[in-house]
Amino acid sequence: MSDVIQPTKVSISGRVSFEQEITATQAAQIIAFIDSFSGNPPEGMESLLLPPKQSPQPLQIAAPPAAGGLSSPREALELSGAKTNPERIVAFALYIAQQGGRETFTTEDIKPLFRQAREPIPGNISRDLDGAIKAGWITESDTRGEYYVVGKALSVLESGFDGIRTSRGNGSKQRQPNGKTGRKSKDIPEVFKSIESFSSSIEGYGDYHKLTKKSDKFLWAINAAKLQGVPSLTNQEVVWLTDHLGDGIPANNIAGNVRQHKKAGYVNRTLQDDKIRILPAGEEYLKGLKD
Repeated sequence: MSDVIQPTKVSISGRVSFEQEITATQAAQIIAFIDSFSGNPPEGMESLLLPPKQSPQPLQIAAPPAAGGLSSPREALELSGAKTNPERIVAFALYIAQQGGRETFTTEDIKPLFRQAREPIPGNISRDLDGAIKAGWITESDTRGEYYVVGKALSVLESGFDGIRTSRGNGSKQRQPNGKTGRKSKDIPEVFKSIESFSSSIEGYGDYHKLTKKSDKFLWAINAAKLQGVPSLTNQEVVWLTDHLGDGIPANNIAGNVRQHKKAGYVNRTLQDDKIRILPAGEEYLKGLKD
């Protein structure tokens, strides 16, 4: 009686795996075939014949950089060249926008960033925030207590503050021959430069100075601009116009006026550029205030 030949299992692994039971004779032929290459397998079989210890190492992938490219609040200060607290607030606000994808911020968001950047926390951060608003770098959003960066200040992380410090304070004044001060003509917003003059009295709407509420004067100014061919205004343009009319509305009061009149259906903001415009209901309301 002949001996029973036990099957032999052969297994090859790599990009292609193979496993099968074969005879001892077949296994010997495969081993001889592999040995015949003396460590130089034919093209296409290299990965199949590599021993496990020579397998390629996994690719090491570096962690992605911080969102927005800023690693810390300190870096925001260094990139912007911020030297004052209002400037630091702007830099931190842009840091918040880049890191969290948020368009608005609060003073409570800003305070811890001073500490993280190894800067002393301002003793009166509201005053410094107001300074940034007056400079035209920040404005209040429609949500009470929230603010966002506007205008040329949006690019200070790339170009720094040096280019916009000279325009700080849209209300900069120069001395006139009579000893009084007045606004420089170059401070006139671009949208108003083609308008010869603004009168404080408009037929059908009454006189600006006879209105007792600042909120009504705010609405009156928006409407006056519309009647002159300027359908919508930025916060700073409202500030300039009301000041030009002789009873200015501060920049930090604009958002409150917008909220009030928005609820009443008198104004809204444009989707394209976030400017304020008066609605038909607001025009009717103003006509009702006429003496």
